[in-house]
Amino acid sequence: MNVSNPKGLSQVFNRKRDLAFLFRDIATLRTDLPLFATVDDLLWKGPTKGFPPMADRLDRAKFSKKRVPRSC
Repeated sequence: MNVSNPKGLSQVFNRKRDLAFLFRDIATLRTDLPLFATVDDLLWKGPTKGFPPMADRLDRAKFSKKRVPRSC
């Protein structure tokens, strides 16, 4: 893809429109969401109650996949 080729660039953007909007969304800094009230809210207080079930779910997903040996 070359910027000096606007027709080709336009075709790529039209084909990949969904990805372009997704990446734009990902790269946008959000200022409308509450993150924390004070800096003290960022202090680590240990895992939340939701951590063990999430860890179990991730472990099950990891070990339920078949292991395929990698060829060199």
